[in-house]
Amino acid sequence: MQQAIYITQSRMPDPQRFFRLCAECFESLWVTNNGALVRQLERELKRYLGIPSPLVCNKGATAGKAA
Repeated sequence: MQQAIYITQSRMPDPQRFFRLCAECFESLWVTNNGALVRQLERELKRYLGIPSPLVCNKGATAGKAA
């Protein structure tokens, strides 16, 4: 049997933080557009990039329609 050659190593989040964030989503019953984490990301992008209204989209087609 051949041995796999890994070119990159997966980057995994801290499991405790990841599962805490997942639990918050489930507790809020909001796991889709405009949830608390999406709004937080948009606020942080606004500050970091210095742009007035960043918009987080789930796929390129949505971004294209919004543009």
